[in-house]
Amino acid sequence: MASWKDIKGIYLIERINIKESDKEPVYYVGQSIGIFNRWRQHCDGNEQNIDKEIKRFGFTNFSFLILEVVSKTKELNERETYWINESKKKGEIKMFNISQTTNTNQNLIASSIKEEIKTLFENEIGRSIYAISEKYKINFLDVVNIRKPLLKKQGLKYDSKSKNIVDEEGQLPVNWQGDRLTQILGETILKLKGQDIETKDVAYECNISIADLKKFISEYENSRCYDYAKSIN
Repeated sequence: MASWKDIKGIYLIERINIKESDKEPVYYVGQSIGIFNRWRQHCDGNEQNIDKEIKRFGFTNFSFLILEVVSKTKELNERETYWINESKKKGEIKMFNISQTTNTNQNLIASSIKEEIKTLFENEIGRSIYAISEKYKINFLDVVNIRKPLLKKQGLKYDSKSKNIVDEEGQLPVNWQGDRLTQILGETILKLKGQDIETKDVAYECNISIADLKKFISEYENSRCYDYAKSIN
């Protein structure tokens, strides 16, 4: 039987003790492969808007509710979208999710963000996709899709055998950091692996491809060190 720490599903964070004149957001719907651990991360974190609001108002002014337990990780996006839409019926202005771009199944990526990412790659095509997804709180696959046409312009392509980006001669480009993880992401992965969570669930939770996750774990375990990509301020 799975531990209560391993419960996958959808949760609701609601701001309570609200005055009638209060016009600020109230609800946040999220997903996790470890719901109770995610609540702690929200209380301790400072990345998402909801994290900052919990710090601002104090965690005692928020309630935490499991909306649905999900058995399969691949079902999380679909069920999260369902519950976000249900919560929107209370009024979109009351949703913390609407002002965030943390999950692409929740929000369209603003064109201005796409242009910023495109410019980052035009200036340095070998940038880490994970540093960019970390900065803008979007899915790494969306970063990959923004980068794809720019790779072709520079004579680069994805090699399915090596699972790397290579040049016309099949070599890894000089100073390539495309699949390198940031230290924040690496430390999060190591913490989850220490909890004996399945690789596919770690990849999902950390917003990383399974191939890059396995490469990171192998490199780290073999040498106990890793050449992290720099986070983007």
